[in-house]
Amino acid sequence: MSVIFKKTILTQSITLISMLATAQSYAAQPTSVVELPIITVQATRDVENLPTILSSKAATKLDLTLKQTPQAVSVITAKQIQNQQISTMADALEQVPGVYQRRYGAVGAMGVRGESSMFYARGTPITNISIDGIASSAAVDNQMGLSVAKLNPAIYEKITVVKGVNVLSTGAGNPSASIDLSRKLATAMQPTGQLNLSANSFDHAWGGFRETLDLQSPLNADKTIRGRSVIAYNQQNSFMHWGESQTGLFYGTLAIDPTPETQINLGAMYQKGDQDGLSVYGQTLFANGLKSTTSPRDNAAPRWTYNHTETSNAFVDIKHHFENGWHLNFNYNYLKQNTDAVWGGIAYSAQTANYAQHRGAVYAGMKQLSAVSHGVDLSANRNYGLWGRQHDFVVGASYQSFNSNDVYSYTVGKDWVDLNTWNGHVAVPSDLKTGHRAITLTNTSQHGVFAATRLNLLDTVHAILGLRLSSYDILSLENGEVGHDFSGHNVVTPYAGLIVDLNQNISAYASYSNIFRPQTAQKLDKSPIGPLEGNSYEVGVKASLNEDRLNLSAAYFESHLENSLEFQGRRPNGYAYYRAVKGAITSGFELEALGQLTPALSLQAAYTQATTLDKGKRINLEIPKQMFKLHTLYQLPASLSQWRIGGGLRWQSDIFDATKTGAAYVAHQQKAFAVADLLLKYQMNADTSLGLNINNIGNRHYRTNVLQSTYADPRSYILSLNYRF
Repeated sequence: MSVIFKKTILTQSITLISMLATAQSYAAQPTSVVELPIITVQATRDVENLPTILSSKAATKLDLTLKQTPQAVSVITAKQIQNQQISTMADALEQVPGVYQRRYGAVGAMGVRGESSMFYARGTPITNISIDGIASSAAVDNQMGLSVAKLNPAIYEKITVVKGVNVLSTGAGNPSASIDLSRKLATAMQPTGQLNLSANSFDHAWGGFRETLDLQSPLNADKTIRGRSVIAYNQQNSFMHWGESQTGLFYGTLAIDPTPETQINLGAMYQKGDQDGLSVYGQTLFANGLKSTTSPRDNAAPRWTYNHTETSNAFVDIKHHFENGWHLNFNYNYLKQNTDAVWGGIAYSAQTANYAQHRGAVYAGMKQLSAVSHGVDLSANRNYGLWGRQHDFVVGASYQSFNSNDVYSYTVGKDWVDLNTWNGHVAVPSDLKTGHRAITLTNTSQHGVFAATRLNLLDTVHAILGLRLSSYDILSLENGEVGHDFSGHNVVTPYAGLIVDLNQNISAYASYSNIFRPQTAQKLDKSPIGPLEGNSYEVGVKASLNEDRLNLSAAYFESHLENSLEFQGRRPNGYAYYRAVKGAITSGFELEALGQLTPALSLQAAYTQATTLDKGKRINLEIPKQMFKLHTLYQLPASLSQWRIGGGLRWQSDIFDATKTGAAYVAHQQKAFAVADLLLKYQMNADTSLGLNINNIGNRHYRTNVLQSTYADPRSYILSLNYRF
């Protein structure tokens, strides 16, 4: 595939950075070499309480500081998750700059298409989810391979989101972002623990409670074996007229140091979630020439709906340092998820709603999904000398398989009910588990090899070059007939980045990567859409200030795509159909500040703008063009130093459904809105703190999509107690 650079703002910026690199080389002057004595200095840093991270391998497999990573990187730490009392992965990802969640129905609910909490960045869906660097999502379309939204973030130390394409680490993907979840490991050299208790409510009703216990300790005298366990339970009532969910989790991990050069981490997690009276479907917004009059508390789900999900995860992580300078990393990740769900929604579509007569019928069905994923990643890295300088090199291979057995059915109930008196009681359709029944078997595998190097061309000029060679096999059978059967072998995806240190604290960068992702999406006539292909570019400036406690970044990005998807509508079975957009261009910019402004004030603030154009016309109007997110925490001075006050603000521009016209177009519009949160924390003593979170303090009512009446949570209150021992 040839790469054509057009004369745009982006290419001019790349040229400017290259000129800076050349200027730096002319400025370098030879100096005499003086041999100095070696002085060894050891220092420690309170990394746990930093509002950011110091370095990450998530983008390139090379261990780089954020300032030396030629892509935008955003981080949510365990400390922020605790401060904001975040209980689901969906809520955690909503805090990430530039990430947009489009949700249908309740968080984590299942329907005929699976989970309908989808995440977007830079105008396209996020399809790559990894755990400790191991791909845990299917490398195709939006099939992540696991129910992400309801995962409990209590077992993760941080959530790292790398914007743009992440070809070296994850292979196939969109030019949106990749999400890496880093587990909590057994690191304590003394017995320690933490207990977090919280209770929450809405203005009109009790919400629920949550408890998390995190324990760790060395298990032998020389502390070469350490253990850690996390137990969490969450009971949550819906803010709607009925419905609730419960989630329980157990996580255990061991750290073993058989030699000073070898570290082994292994563990397992089990999570069980139950939802009752909640559904992935809301009421349609427009039917029979009339607009729906539903309110945020109206529940479209019959009371007999349920969703039971069990998630099992096991992992092994081995690191070994050789005397010759090589560092070997081996990771294996096993993930299994079983779902048993009966779903339904009243007045889900124009065929099941008659607003002129205030009547609706139920669209319902059954889903039993079993999905298993295996992931292996092997890499080796070391420093090497060349041209009188030290450089970094990593080489590796990865394999991932995703197999699923999906049994589902759907039907339309024959009983119509009065929507004015709808209370969740309606007869279960007799053919709920037999109507339009289908069994779909899907086998997806991806394997590849990769290599990358960081060349320190000068003291202030660095280049990152990488390449991945990947192969894919995708086969699906629906009721014994082949639905999808295609493969791609020896797909080459290159990566290149250039970083110029303008001074000790500021760097400029440019990066390029190739885009490739298989797609199973279909057109209206059920003909397949080819793989997504294209090129992604990014330029930016980063700064690391306040002893690396504050990171600032500004980035401009641009992606040129072939066969990108534009939503066109849904078939009666609920599956979407699309059109293939040829020559779509997505471009925009991001501004972000993350870290500590002062020892007393920390913040995360970001503004993102992204637009996708097809022949000069904006498409994908159901995704906001602009977003702003802010989270702050301030410790009061002097005698009030036990108090911390903070808050958050999330704003997004309006969204539309471009397939609608006239009054229906107006009904399917969600205007721009802002949501503000408040945090108050009191440190009773060194080990105990109390917290009060008020979320959506303005009680703003807004929909989480433009197709159905699915509303976000109204104002809520969370009172929490955190105790360390």
